[in-house]
Amino acid sequence: MAVAREWIENCTNKHTNCGKRSTEAGYTPTRLLDVSQAIDKSKGVVTLVDTTKHHNVALSDGTRTVEYATLSHRWNPSYTCFTETSNIDDHLTKGIQINLLPKIFAEACITARKLGLRYIWIDSLCIIQDSNTDKASEIPKMADYYQSAELNLSASTEVLEGLWSDRDGASTRPFKIKATLCLPAGKRKEVVIDLAPVLRTNKSHLDYRGWILQERIFPRRTLFFDAYWLSFECGEMSASESCPRGVRLDKAKCFQLTHNTTIGNQRQILTLWYRILNEYSLRQLSFESDRLDAISGLAARLARTLGDDYIGGIWRHSLLECLQWRPDDPLRGSEATVRQTKYRAPTWSWAS
Repeated sequence: MAVAREWIENCTNKHTNCGKRSTEAGYTPTRLLDVSQAIDKSKGVVTLVDTTKHHNVALSDGTRTVEYATLSHRWNPSYTCFTETSNIDDHLTKGIQINLLPKIFAEACITARKLGLRYIWIDSLCIIQDSNTDKASEIPKMADYYQSAELNLSASTEVLEGLWSDRDGASTRPFKIKATLCLPAGKRKEVVIDLAPVLRTNKSHLDYRGWILQERIFPRRTLFFDAYWLSFECGEMSASESCPRGVRLDKAKCFQLTHNTTIGNQRQILTLWYRILNEYSLRQLSFESDRLDAISGLAARLARTLGDDYIGGIWRHSLLECLQWRPDDPLRGSEATVRQTKYRAPTWSWAS
């Protein structure tokens, strides 16, 4: 974890676009998991904390601002450990034995603790899963939760059942090769070239999931775990174990529009929205009824920035423009262009 700590510290201390967290009220999640007693996968306990009531939450500056991690993962129907109305009191008072958690949750809790974070937010455990009232309250806040986190942990397809995997360390290290350069006048020169495997933070199974899109947009820092190596991405840099110094990223425009609610250029924001919506519409959902919910956090954030009303996927003040959507290929004739028989949005909405 030493290289991960170095990336995080470098970003926190040196990157102006992503070093400072938002201090707006309400950005601390309603519930967090206290991982201070998460020793290892076989022993330890994680305790659910209600930050609106709990007076022992470690506050950073006298407000309700708390440093915590988040987790991005693909929902798995085999998971049996959730927070529900029947067990929330036990989760708050007795906690959850870490060996009862799904592997990915247990490893995320331990990773957060090893990186110096006492709390982590995991959707299945921090939202009451059988309460429509709690879901209606918490789901629109998810973008804020991911944005305000110190770090997001993201599990790739190769390690669907967990964050950690056995890896060939040699495959992650930079290496040297000898080569011959052909110079003018028939001259040749022997050189040694430093090479490193390419960064692998681009496509994983998460990049095809609808719920994950806002989890890629909003976090200031993301640590990616896959079968090959650990990699990192923030608003200014992308790095991996094979390229630990990283390469510069130019994500400033998207980053500023989604992380700064004072920016008032409506055209820029709407252009960003349409680009994101085009990407989102290509993604998969386990339940098509989630089509609007899975992007509601982003919509809520942009609604505050725009000062506009968001109705069924459409912006009120840009109604005519927003209604000019169409299927990507109307001549294709596939199911993707046919309106779903089960209601999920008004007929005039792109989400229908």
